[in-house]
Amino acid sequence: MFTFRRLNRYMSILLAWVVLASPTVGEAAFGDQNLYKGMQHDDVVVLQDQLKSIGLFQYHTSTGYFGPITYQAVIDFQQEQNIDVDGIVGPETFSALKNRQTTIESNQILHLGSRGQSVVNLQNRLKLMGFYPSKVDGIYGPITKQAVIDFQKDHELLVDGIAGPQTLKTIEDLREKEKEEANENAGQRLTGEALD
Repeated sequence: MFTFRRLNRYMSILLAWVVLASPTVGEAAFGDQNLYKGMQHDDVVVLQDQLKSIGLFQYHTSTGYFGPITYQAVIDFQQEQNIDVDGIVGPETFSALKNRQTTIESNQILHLGSRGQSVVNLQNRLKLMGFYPSKVDGIYGPITKQAVIDFQKDHELLVDGIAGPQTLKTIEDLREKEKEEANENAGQRLTGEALD
């Protein structure tokens, strides 16, 4: 005999299966999509923070809106870097931004409760690599700690959630490798050699 209790049980099982079997939406890393005038997006906040850190974004706060101030900062950055000046943040501009990032001193220890420019640099770098899903705020809170843990796991480091010398050196080594690859690719484009 089919009862409401049995129906309820089947529906609960079906609902649980649907929820667990559904694909989850992951957050894309900064640089996975072009940014352009008129956009409103979390990646625009990261862009504005990076442009602010190099003195090109003059607005008092990062808003996430790609308006005329952000557009002009992007134009200025593209001119400064001798790349195509179109006001659109595409692969070439993202690459130049990554290369322009300030270094993180690997002799320091950043941990839960740390604050300041070093944490901003760490958050920006982790965001560029797809580990930090939140707004860059310069505060080493639980989200930053989790991003560091995820990075440490991914790179087979001691997993403690503390951005110490080994973790920071690995981050900087990866940054240097990206710079070298970007420079190599730029050199190949200039000489007309085929890219792999």
